[in-house]
Formats: sequence, C-alpha cells, structure tokens
Amino acid sequence: MIRILQSWGVPVMMTGVYAVLMWSSETDNTGKAWMAIGLAMVLVVWWLFRTLTAIAALSRAVAVGDAKRTLELVDEQLPRRKRPGARAPLLIARALAHELRGDWAAVLAALDEAEVTAIPEGQRPSWHVLACSARIGALLETGEVAAAKRLLETTLVPAAGTLDRRRHPSAHLHVTLAKGRVAAAEGRADDARTLLQAVLDDVHAGGAVRALAHFYLARIAAEPAADKHRAEITKLVPDETLWIRTGR
Repeated sequence: MIRILQSWGVPVMMTGVYAVLMWSSETDNTGKAWMAIGLAMVLVVWWLFRTLTAIAALSRAVAVGDAKRTLELVDEQLPRRKRPGARAPLLIARALAHELRGDWAAVLAALDEAEVTAIPEGQRPSWHVLACSARIGALLETGEVAAAKRLLETTLVPAAGTLDRRRHPSAHLHVTLAKGRVAAAEGRADDARTLLQAVLDDVHAGGAVRALAHFYLARIAAEPAADKHRAEITKLVPDETLWIRTGR
C-alpha cells in the first residue's frame, strides 16, 4: 500500500483536485483547457522530480558502498525500464553491489545482461568504464588474471582515455583501482601500493572505492599495516556481511 501511494498518490490526488476545480469554477471550456494544461505541467514536474530523486538515491548508495540499498533500488526500478539503454546502468549498479558482496557469478551475470552499447552515447563511456572495472575485479577473484589484464589494457584504458577527468572523476578512479588490483594480483606490490594509495588520496573517492583500495592494500601489506587497512574498511562499510569485510 505504501509503495502504491508513493507511486500514484500525488498524481491521483492532483488530478482529483484539478477535476474538482474545473467542476466548481465558473469558467468556459477555454478556462478548463488551461487548467488541464496546468495539471499536465504539474505532473511533468512531479515525474522529473521523482526520476531525479531515484537516480540520486542510487548514485549515493553505489558511492558509499550500501550494497543492500543499491540492490533494493535496482530491483524496484528495473521492472519500469523496458529499453536496453535504460536498463544497462541499473544492471551495472547491480554488478557493483554484488562486487562488494563477493558474488562474482552475479557480477558477471549482471554485466553480461547489460547492453552497454545501448546506453545513450553521451553517457556510455563512463558506464563502460564502471562495467569493465567490475568485470576485471570478478576475473581477478576467480583466478583469471591474464584475462583481467587483457581487458584492462585493450578495453578499460582506451575507454577511459575518452573521458574528461574533471567531469568524470569517479570513472577515472575505477581505472586506477583496476590497475592497482591487477598489479597486486601479479605480485607487483610496489606498483599496486602506489596506485591504490592514489585512490585513497583522491578527494573524489567514495566509500566503496576507498574500501576496495584498503582491501587490496591489506592483502599486500604486512602486519600491523594490514590490520590498519582492515580497520578503515569497517569504518567505510559498516555492513559486516560484505565480502571486503570478511574476505582475504
């Protein structure tokens, strides 16, 4: 009932109010037509506000590493999106949430379903970068280090080269994170440490990206430095069920 009211309460109420206004007002059909136009404008503004609110909520959930909320929002919005171009960003967000949970099969399944090429051209490069970064993480954690490095060099780095760093700082952070993860998987600890620390030093880095950087730094660090990185992860992502809180 609450969801129905959230979805239809405002338009139904406003339509009823305008209907009563048209019925009770002493005006001709021209006046009523202007009232109908006013109602249409109110509904358009309401729809835009609702859409932008949903986008902002999803972006925040992804950025702070709230995997549970991200999946809830994706599951809520996906049934309303029929076009592949509108569904792809939601599926990529789902993959990023599953990445924090360490469900690599679900990460790859979501990315395989997402038709990145259907995303509008202006938005496509940044989403392509996020999708490649998540796929690289899944490949590394399933032992496909060579495939992950190949994807990094042949797809992710060229895709990031088309993005303005000032307009898309988050996408570039995921590129640096992916490079650091590959370096760590290949045993190049010094390179990995430099790259992952660059992620932590960037003011644009959100909680999820920072937590992943700390996780891989903990893997290549000796104690007590590794324990300090794990302590930082617990501050950034309080959900104790997440892979980056429990994995090694």
